[in-house]
Amino acid sequence: MRNFPWRKFHTRRDRRGATAVEFAIIVPVFLLLLAGIIEFGQAFRAQHALLNAARRGGRAASLAGSTNATVMTTVRNDLVSSLGVQSTDVTVTIKLNNSSTASLANAITGDVVEITVTLPYTKAGVNFYSNRFSSTTLRAVASYEHE
Repeated sequence: MRNFPWRKFHTRRDRRGATAVEFAIIVPVFLLLLAGIIEFGQAFRAQHALLNAARRGGRAASLAGSTNATVMTTVRNDLVSSLGVQSTDVTVTIKLNNSSTASLANAITGDVVEITVTLPYTKAGVNFYSNRFSSTTLRAVASYEHE
């Protein structure tokens, strides 16, 4: 190996400070990326739980003898147990044949029941990015035919 004149001025000891600077630049970017991955996973989990609760509510609403109150209780209890949110944070809308004022007690076989479940993202996030997306609302809809 040939000896280059500039190699004698740059030793391994001279690079120690450069490594520390590079580390200081990369770590914050890496931590933000990691936090974003965690927050996205949490949002995905919350969306999945909302859809599951809407499906359970839709199934409960499609059964004969169901009422609006029992469906809302079913959906809210499911979300409280799966996400750990307060039941007052969950909004449940029940539509019977596209009418939100109709009661499930008056439903007949073949009527379409639509359950919409909404939850503010700030209640479901891990609070790292949830403040940035404070106006975002997670929403899930399930439609079933009344039996």
